[in-house]
Amino acid sequence: MRPASHFRHSSHRNPIVCGRKFCARCGRWRHACDFRPMRSDPHQAGMRLFSYCRCCERVRSRQAQANWTAKQRELRREYDRIYKEARRRQAGVPSRGAWHRSLRRHGDGGRLEPGPLLAALWRWHAGSTERSWDALVRASGVPQRTLHRLLHGESRHASLDVADRLAVAVGVPLAILYPDNS
Repeated sequence: MRPASHFRHSSHRNPIVCGRKFCARCGRWRHACDFRPMRSDPHQAGMRLFSYCRCCERVRSRQAQANWTAKQRELRREYDRIYKEARRRQAGVPSRGAWHRSLRRHGDGGRLEPGPLLAALWRWHAGSTERSWDALVRASGVPQRTLHRLLHGESRHASLDVADRLAVAVGVPLAILYPDNS
């Protein structure tokens, strides 16, 4: 392996040899596909590749981001949020706000008292010896810890989506358990 600085500051070209190219940062011979093209269209004639491999570019990017200030991080998160929202709109995916508002259609922000739900869960569990809490977790898709918190009184409220998934799994519509919230 030759030193990494061999091509770094010289006017020499860093050619592709037998499908491989030398990375000027790590000093390794890597396959040509490990280097990004310098042009936006890789099918153009006379394509040139960057002198650093993609792995070294990622390392350099992480090192640069580690030195960002809190304001720079905040601006980047804001940019990413706006960009991803635009991409979702472009793809026809409904905005996230509409989904969150549908969960908050109740005045209490989508939180329900766990009493009626717990009564239905205990009735379902006592109805047969083959019914286990693990089967309910698999059927509903609710995490084991969430169900444990509800059953043992660690949670004072049940979120609307968790209550709905558990009610569907035990076969009782949520509108029957909570008739006044419909």
